Amino acid sequence: MPTSKPTCHACRARKVKCDGKQPACGRCTLADRDCSYVKQRQFSFRHSTLSSRAAREQSQTQTRAASESDYGTTPPAQASEHTYQTPSPSAELEHPHTPFNPLIRSSPHSDNGQQLGQDSPDARFISPEEVISPLSYLTPGISTTRSSVDNVAVPKSRERWSEELSPLEGELMHFYVGNIGPWLDVTSPERHFTYTVPTLSHTYPVLRHAILACAAHILRLISPQPRPDLATHEATTQSACLTLLIPLLNSQSSSPSSTAALQDEVVLATIVILRMSEQYAEFHVDRQFHLVPQAFDHFHTTTSPSSTTLGGLREATFYNFVRADIRMAIFGRCGTRLEMDKWPLDTALLSDADWANQMTYFCAQAINLCFNPGAAGVMGRGELEGRVDAWRGGLPVSFRPYYYCAEGEGEGGFPVVRFLCPWHVAGLQFYHAAKILLRTTFFEDQGGFTDMLQYNKHISANILSHARLLCGISFSNDHHGCRINSSHLLALGAQFFNGRQEQIRVLNYFDMLRDTSAWPSYECRKMLEEAYGVVSP
Repeated sequence: MPTSKPTCHACRARKVKCDGKQPACGRCTLADRDCSYVKQRQFSFRHSTLSSRAAREQSQTQTRAASESDYGTTPPAQASEHTYQTPSPSAELEHPHTPFNPLIRSSPHSDNGQQLGQDSPDARFISPEEVISPLSYLTPGISTTRSSVDNVAVPKSRERWSEELSPLEGELMHFYVGNIGPWLDVTSPERHFTYTVPTLSHTYPVLRHAILACAAHILRLISPQPRPDLATHEATTQSACLTLLIPLLNSQSSSPSSTAALQDEVVLATIVILRMSEQYAEFHVDRQFHLVPQAFDHFHTTTSPSSTTLGGLREATFYNFVRADIRMAIFGRCGTRLEMDKWPLDTALLSDADWANQMTYFCAQAINLCFNPGAAGVMGRGELEGRVDAWRGGLPVSFRPYYYCAEGEGEGGFPVVRFLCPWHVAGLQFYHAAKILLRTTFFEDQGGFTDMLQYNKHISANILSHARLLCGISFSNDHHGCRINSSHLLALGAQFFNGRQEQIRVLNYFDMLRDTSAWPSYECRKMLEEAYGVVSP
């Protein structure tokens, strides 16, 4: 009988056909990875069942050992020729994504000879032209073929996380996965910032530095005792991250083709995480260095008219940016940095998170209608209010609260409204905020009010119910990402309260956010104290 072609370790681990060429097969040559073959055993006797089993077990042991030495802890790609399906969060924990095309190549200098300050002396940040292919083919929910995965260049040297991270970095990564990631995944059922981003950070130092810097900053703020080690590590990792990130961002102006690099998921996720850390400064000292709308300016050119995003991590980064942009616009009484004509309406509502994201769009429209009505792409009040009402009328039944108490609990008498998922909370927070903004524009459309009685009737009939529900939803759900999402929205609506108990309850809420999570609350309190005529002690 003819002997079968030998199979190399890499192809065997990936369960793909090997052409058997030596010293390196075609697939390994194409992917630029080490290629080695299983040593063939020759037996002069007939195999028994026991000896065959032993040979199989020994071969499997050798294959596993080779796979771990060549590819670290990243599992091999699946053998299916079909498209990559969105994994569940639990599946992502058990089977992280396939190794990604690295942003690091061998050489300590950039193309122009400039030292870029990478993690190791034999690494360089690749040029934007080399990152033209985005990572979307490895994003959950985006189709990919076997050939595209086979061409991914895998780092030749990769250590385990447990060996790579110091004890302090292990503490910071643990804090990120348990806290910051879920806060950023408010409208991401796949929890990309909790699962996908830490996996990517194993391959991309720029993302890992951002995670560690953000975690060190927030953990230092909430720690009951001074942590100088966190301050030092924050400064070190922040500097290392910016050293890698700035050359790529600056390349946009020097090369027209480099705009695709800015859309790279790793870069966008890095910007979002840095912005998350930056938001912990109060509004009057927040420099907004990482609130970069240019990173998303070309978002619409890569999508169909009916969809604003490509799904997956890219979508999660986009809406995190939008939520941060909305927060600054409310505090600054100005339009959003992201221009509405560059953000077409997404009508493809395939999940509850899509519904929440669409209301985020409507809320941004309402903000621009109030503070920048002449900007391109801003809807008129009548059209926008009709769309907002249609959104509320068409909500899936899954948006219904699992618990509702109209009378409320504790001081203030606000309703208790609890939902199962944070995207349900965020969607309805934006809905009530949009209704409040739209009803305030009614003042100008009607030429103002002639007397205080008419004004008070309008407030009571059109705004207070939305303001109370917005507060009730925010008070009832303790997901910190939802609290971050609602703090500025709540301050916007709570300005209209005239009951002393309601005012005290709202002010106490912001004190709680400041004391328990170090979330900046000065601007919100200032906004409310001016409306209530209260002077802080």
